[in-house]
Amino acid sequence: MTIFVFDLNNLKKINDLYGHSQGDILIKSAATLLSNCFSQVGEVFRIGGDEFCALCINMTDERAESLLLQLKQLLDAFNNDMTHQLEMAHGYAHYDCHSNETIYAAFSRADDAMYAHKAYCKSAFERRANNH
Repeated sequence: MTIFVFDLNNLKKINDLYGHSQGDILIKSAATLLSNCFSQVGEVFRIGGDEFCALCINMTDERAESLLLQLKQLLDAFNNDMTHQLEMAHGYAHYDCHSNETIYAAFSRADDAMYAHKAYCKSAFERRANNH
């Protein structure tokens, strides 16, 4: 199984500046986009306030990366019409039930990958802001 973990970026900032109703719109939109992207290959779950996961069976790295690219394209299209941008960090890890690793350890690896992506997104944003 492949475990994908997603977390919305800058949601607290949106909630603080524009209200929780705007944040709720982004959370609901994230759920819809994730379902549209992953529903044919797995199940999507909301696991926290602005955190989601998708569980997919028989997924290669190539297919996982392809799905993340598809998600990026869906996000870009969505954001074209939005005042408040929906940004999402992501990570994934494969789990083999025949290995000695627990599913919790695999989830932790996916979560770590998501936080690494979140840090990358934040540093890329700061680099863009410093260049303007």
